Amino acid sequence: MSGLQFPKPVGHWLQVDVPGPARFWMDSCTGRDQVALSAWADGWSAYEAPLPSLLARWCAALNPVVVDVGANTGFYSLLALATGAAHVHSFEPVREIADVLRANAQMSELTAQLDVYEMALGEAQAMLDFHFPDASHGLMETSASLNKAFRTRHAGSRQVPVQRLDAVLSDDVLWRGVTPNAPVLVKIDVETHEPAVLKGASGWWQTVRPALVCEVLPGCDTQFFENFAQVHDYVHYALGSNGGVDKLVSRVEATERVTPSETHRDHLFLPRSDAARWLAPLDMK
Repeated sequence: MSGLQFPKPVGHWLQVDVPGPARFWMDSCTGRDQVALSAWADGWSAYEAPLPSLLARWCAALNPVVVDVGANTGFYSLLALATGAAHVHSFEPVREIADVLRANAQMSELTAQLDVYEMALGEAQAMLDFHFPDASHGLMETSASLNKAFRTRHAGSRQVPVQRLDAVLSDDVLWRGVTPNAPVLVKIDVETHEPAVLKGASGWWQTVRPALVCEVLPGCDTQFFENFAQVHDYVHYALGSNGGVDKLVSRVEATERVTPSETHRDHLFLPRSDAARWLAPLDMK
């Protein structure tokens, strides 16, 4: 643990303007939060495009409950709330990074509809080692993982609590304070640990039936994701850069094959019976 250093909120606020009158703020942490700097310098929609634009359209049109797994300092959580999400459940196991997320939400006046959980998610309840890669770059860490093999060099590790998603967010917690059975969107970005998170939400796939955005990195078990879609009757969509922002549906391609890409890491899985509802907002000008 001696090699681990974490930035703290310092009040260097970066304003992120989103569609309409909405906006939110992220602390730059003296220039160490690369996500905040990217959203401020290049615009909110450029970071991991086209996902931010998709999320904003969904939140404005459907007012979903959003579950942000691997929330980091809160870019997607804050974007969801600023653009119309009914509620956001954010999971971030590193307490120092979760503190930055909370500070960002407080500055943005978005705490009322946000719950932050300092835990990792997986297939079973446990205490597991969370591994931090080499931190010599000096930036806020965005690639720490429960999977030690994800990086070859590490600055250290610490034990974190791990829970099942369907155990933490029972129906009464998931939809607390919002319209019962409101649409649910789950975003998972946990550095190759995604399959374990999905297994830990097995109670959801035939009941809650959420839309799912999942990072799929080169070298991962793509067969797992293809089997997941087939078994649970989900449609897989590759997210690409073709087309403009006016018709975002042109950047969403249905395909049975899951093909990882370093440039477009996010993949969309929609319940077949409800896919039209999630695709409709992307077809609007």
